[in-house]
Amino acid sequence: MPARVADERSRIIEKIQQLLALTQSSNEHEAAVAASKVQELLIKYNLSEEAILEDGPVSIPTRDYYVAGKISQDWEKSLVGSVSKMLFCRSVFEVGSNVFHITGRVANLDVAIRTLDFLFEELSRLVKQAEESYVDGYIQNGWIASRGAVYRELHGARHPYAYRTSWLRGAATGIVKQMMEARGLEDENARAIVLLRDNEMEDVFAELYPKLRRVPLSKVTNSTAYAVGYVTGKQMNLEQRKELK
Repeated sequence: MPARVADERSRIIEKIQQLLALTQSSNEHEAAVAASKVQELLIKYNLSEEAILEDGPVSIPTRDYYVAGKISQDWEKSLVGSVSKMLFCRSVFEVGSNVFHITGRVANLDVAIRTLDFLFEELSRLVKQAEESYVDGYIQNGWIASRGAVYRELHGARHPYAYRTSWLRGAATGIVKQMMEARGLEDENARAIVLLRDNEMEDVFAELYPKLRRVPLSKVTNSTAYAVGYVTGKQMNLEQRKELK
């Protein structure tokens, strides 16, 4: 670890330790303010209370994460992979299955998995609305008589299933874009510490999966649906996921 980054990390840890001591204050307001500041710093610098209170080897386990259906879809691969990386973890998927293996520090794994649970639940709800709106558009404009007919008569990129999968690809991309922008760190030392944690995970992952290969994603079939999904994902209220931590 570069000396400058190590010194900065020590300074941050010392500050958090001081704040932790203040959380035991008999002054309830002072204790609450200190606790809030502790959580803010832990998140900003990707640290845990365990790392602050203890000085020992860090556990970096792997957990299995299952998605709906028998085989994971491209949008799920994109979402799980990107969100895991944004939250200081890494993931791989088994070809022809619905299981992902997510690796990271315990605290980061907990946040990543809870975030993914929240996102999959929200996307399931939102894509249902989007698909229904798409189908209803054909009926309301008098192009097709009924919902059943829409599914029977439309083919290729215009089929509701193609609209659904393209919408989900766009939404996944929009969510990750939003997370990337939110993660932007103006402080140089903060960026250095984040880079250090990213490099740590790259090294661990390379050791776990030395023969890992990348599988290219399929092309988006409905660009309009992708664009609509992207906007939805970019604007999704990710603050709700904090309640899950």
